[in-house]
Parts: sequence; C-alpha cells; structure tokens
Amino acid sequence: PIAVVIPTYNRSEILLLCLQCLEKQTWTDFQVIVVDDGSTDDTPQAVKQFQKSSALNIEYLRQENAGPARARNLAIASLRAPVCLMIGDDILASPDLVFRHLELHRRRPEMRIAGLGLTRWTENGQTVTKFMRWLDESGLQFAYDELLRGTRPGWKHFYTSNISLKTQLLQRNPFDVSFENAAVEDLELGYRLEQTHGLEVVF
Repeated sequence: PIAVVIPTYNRSEILLLCLQCLEKQTWTDFQVIVVDDGSTDDTPQAVKQFQKSSALNIEYLRQENAGPARARNLAIASLRAPVCLMIGDDILASPDLVFRHLELHRRRPEMRIAGLGLTRWTENGQTVTKFMRWLDESGLQFAYDELLRGTRPGWKHFYTSNISLKTQLLQRNPFDVSFENAAVEDLELGYRLEQTHGLEVVF
C-alpha cells in the first residue's frame, strides 16, 4: 500500500544506515525504491550486498547523474503502491515513520493531501554544532519550529526529506527536471500542486 522513494548520490555509508532504520519499522508491508543518481562510489555494490541479507523489499534503479528531481520521477513512474513516501538518503527513520504516513492517508484519502513528517538532526553518531542548531531553528533549511508553534503548513513546507502523497498525483505532476541539483525542486512542485490541485499539507 505504500512505497518509500530514496534518491542517492555518492553517500553509500549513510544510505545503508537509512535502510537499516527502515528494517526496524513497525509496519512492514512497504516497498523501498533506491534511485542511484549516477554515483561514482561503491553505492551499487553496497546496495546489492545489503539486498542479499535484508528482509526489505528493495528495488534499485540507476540513472546518469541528473539530480534528485529526475531520480524521484524515475522511481515514481514505476510505482504501483497508492501512497508514495519520499525521504532523503540521510534520514534515519523512527520506527513508526511508515505507519504514521500510511495512517494519515487512510484517514485522508483525498488526492490533494500530503503528509509532512518532522525532520531533526540526530544526536547519535555526530555532534550537533551551534551552526547546525541555528540552521535548524532559523528556518533557512526547514521551518519546522514555526510549524511546531502552530503555523499552518503549505507549499513552502514541501520537504522531500519526509513527505508522502498519493502516487497518482505525483505521476500526473512530476518534478521539474530542469532543476539539476537539490535546490528548491521540492518547493517548486509543492507550489504547483497548491496552485493547481489545492494541495493540503498535514504536519
């Protein structure tokens, strides 16, 4: 009923940590699609090796380096699951991540609904510096603090680090591939969806 889409580029070590967290989900009926955006490191071998020992249903796709917009489109075009959850390759998911997104879409089956999850720096395995905390709190990267204070989410909170939508909506409205890098290609899609389909983001 739900698929997790993860674009990646030259970050095999953190990608494997991401996949390990997905192995620990309380809801286990989901597919994972990893789209390798032309990595030049050991990502292909690392994912292939991980697939051998993991219970996860992982599909590995690869494209020439063209950016996360085209990578996500490649994965989404192949999906059959009605719900698509997009995360980053550096997201270490909490155990109920997939279930919480699926639960929202069961309660809100309208095509326009998007589920936005909270993204925070992990304290495990790294030191969260003052700059990282400032980046988190300033809203320059993510404006979660204003959402936690009750601000109504909209297109400017369309963060593909942790967001889910109906697959059909994404297949009909793909990411703009003229964005060749990870640079507001997600917000642009959120804006288009809000203008044309009345996108409602549920935090």
